[in-house]
Amino acid sequence: MAPRTPSCIVIGSGLAGLSAALCLIDRGWHVEIFEAFDFFGGRVYTHTFDQAPDLNCELGAEWIGEDHHRMQALCSRFKLRTQPHQYSFAFPVGANQEAAPFLRAGAWPFRARNRRRLNRFLREFKKYNEHQQKHLDQYDWWTWLQTQIGFNREELLKRDLMDSTDFGETIRLTPAFVAAAEYAGSNRFDEMDKKVVGGNHQLPEKMLAKILASGRGRIHLRKRVTRIVQKDLKVDRKSTR
Repeated sequence: MAPRTPSCIVIGSGLAGLSAALCLIDRGWHVEIFEAFDFFGGRVYTHTFDQAPDLNCELGAEWIGEDHHRMQALCSRFKLRTQPHQYSFAFPVGANQEAAPFLRAGAWPFRARNRRRLNRFLREFKKYNEHQQKHLDQYDWWTWLQTQIGFNREELLKRDLMDSTDFGETIRLTPAFVAAAEYAGSNRFDEMDKKVVGGNHQLPEKMLAKILASGRGRIHLRKRVTRIVQKDLKVDRKSTR
């Protein structure tokens, strides 16, 4: 009797779900992908313009950092070129909220002493023990920068604008432990280095096309998984190698 092809379901068609499905397909599995929404790609979403077909912007996941080795490997596998995607920035100032002069990518718009203090803290954070980590986690990032690093209110407001792009919310609600873990492992551009030429959504498109073309994978959109029942807890180890 021929061995049965191993199969499984993958819940969600973001990069994590598609990556899992792709790995399984590569190993000979049959995969059914269930996605609650009517689109795939998760947070990766490239908007294009009818008036300017060559122009695009990312409305979701935007950057591929220099340390994002898995993303770089996927782009290489599907022959997707990347381009530099670091940007200059400015802050609104004055009563009329006029734009200040632009700062170059990776610039430090705060007092030099705070850069030294923050860098020293991030180096120390990498060696924190569990007790120190739990203590840090009692603070929000705003309060930690204010009381431990020495940021004044003007600097905190700027930092709030900058860091909220990473966390999706004000740093008043971001745990200091989460922020430290983010920035202790980042480069001076905060891993905002590159994007896919023509739009990042090409990557999930290529991944899904590969899965479907294998003949061993399917995707089901608008299918929300509400319950999982697993009757057999055994796994065939030979099939997972």
